[in-house]
Order: sequence, then C-alpha cells, then structure tokens
Amino acid sequence: ERDEITLTIASVMNTLAVRTKSGALPTVPDVVKFMMLCKSRGLNPFVGDAYLVGYDSQQDGPTFQLITAIQALRKRAELNPNFDGCARGVIVARGDEVLEREGSMTYPGETLVGGWASCQRKDYSIPFRETVKLATYSTGRSRWAKDKEGMIIKVAEAAALRRAFPSDVGGLYVAEEFDAEERTTVKSNVSERLADLRKRPEPG
Repeated sequence: ERDEITLTIASVMNTLAVRTKSGALPTVPDVVKFMMLCKSRGLNPFVGDAYLVGYDSQQDGPTFQLITAIQALRKRAELNPNFDGCARGVIVARGDEVLEREGSMTYPGETLVGGWASCQRKDYSIPFRETVKLATYSTGRSRWAKDKEGMIIKVAEAAALRRAFPSDVGGLYVAEEFDAEERTTVKSNVSERLADLRKRPEPG
C-alpha cells in the first residue's frame, strides 16, 4: 500500500466501477470525481479502500457513489496525530430496560435496537459519540439477516469517525449505510453490486 498507484478513466470504468442493476456505467464526470476523492483522501481502490458503486434510483436514474470500507475510514483516522481511540457496541432492549454494551454480543431475551460508537481526539476533552437506530438501516436481508449486530456497529462507527475527523474522512460512507436507501430510491441492494465487483479478476 506504500507504492504509488495510477488511476485512469479507463481503468476505473473497466475494473473498479460496479454497474447498476440495469447495466449502466458511470459517466466521465462520475469517474473523475471518484479519482479526485481517492487522491485527496489517500484511498487505494486496488486494496479495497473504495468502490465506485452504481444503483438505479427511481427519481434520478443511474447514480454512482464512492463507497468505502470501514477499514479505510479507520486507517485514515489513525493517521491523524490527534486520534486517541474509538469504542463501539450495541444498544439492546431487555424488557423495559435499554442497555448499551461494548462489542457485538447480544443475549437471549434481548432485542437489538441500535448501535453506538465513541471516538476520542487528543485535542478535545469530549468524545465524538454517535448512536444509530437499527430500523433505519436494516433491510433484513443479506448480511443484515446474518450479522445485524456487526452491521449496525459499522454504521455507528462510520458516523462517529466522520464527526471526529471531518478533514480526513468527511464525505466518506460505508456500504452498510447505503442499504437503507433501497426502501425509497434504490432498486438494487448495494451489497449485491459489491459482490459483483469481487467476482472480477484482479487488475493486471
């Protein structure tokens, strides 16, 4: 990852862009924006830091969005000298009691209701904390059906990292946050488009 990489419009179009379900490819401005974001944020799409994912929206037609892996946000934040750790966990309901627990463990008799994350900067005395509601993001399918705890924690962590380090990861979103859009504007699940990308051969 220390080696300099070269992105071209052709390489992004043919290797890194994930078509929409209808088969649409990104426009040249979409690709240029993706390349500039990768450059400015230090993202290497060849190691999974970023994807250019397309989806068919009901109102605007084919739309393309830079999607990052949660690990990319973590790496960018850790490079900031003021990074001082990030804690994350689940929010569960047990009867009339609502509990916040670090980690992804839920127990019998508990209902998962959300996730939380708290990121600390050395130059701030108050941590940057976010809580997110499971019902807002979960589709009940794919990874959301198998590992809803892990998925909602990633959403909370991404939100907290953006608040704590806006200059480093501001404007970067993880795929788990985009699954929710399927209910209103997206016809195809983003995670399915990412699965299509993983089937492609390695560049070169």
